[in-house]
Amino acid sequence: MKSRDSYKAKEPGRDRVQLADSTTASRPIMQAEPAQAQRIHDALRDHGFVPYQQPITNRATEVIDSYELLRRLLGGNGNVIAPGDFLGVAERFGLMPAIDRRVVREAIRFVA
Repeated sequence: MKSRDSYKAKEPGRDRVQLADSTTASRPIMQAEPAQAQRIHDALRDHGFVPYQQPITNRATEVIDSYELLRRLLGGNGNVIAPGDFLGVAERFGLMPAIDRRVVREAIRFVA
């Protein structure tokens, strides 16, 4: 089983080194993750993800060809939480399938 430190090292991207002190470095992260996971779970239940449409422009014609549908998590005070700040936790706590289902359902509604 991989430690949370190994996942934390992956979050910034490939070809990087993450140094950790096994006694204290990951403790605040590990303590915060269950609360973050609960926030994600609550957002799934309470429609706490907000949709964003990002236009995709044809560079040759400067015309919007399509849109990319994105999801953002709302924080407790209404602020938008960037995906990089919650997707790692969602993956570690097995919440990605539920997020994916929500995104697909809403994308189908948008297209319909």
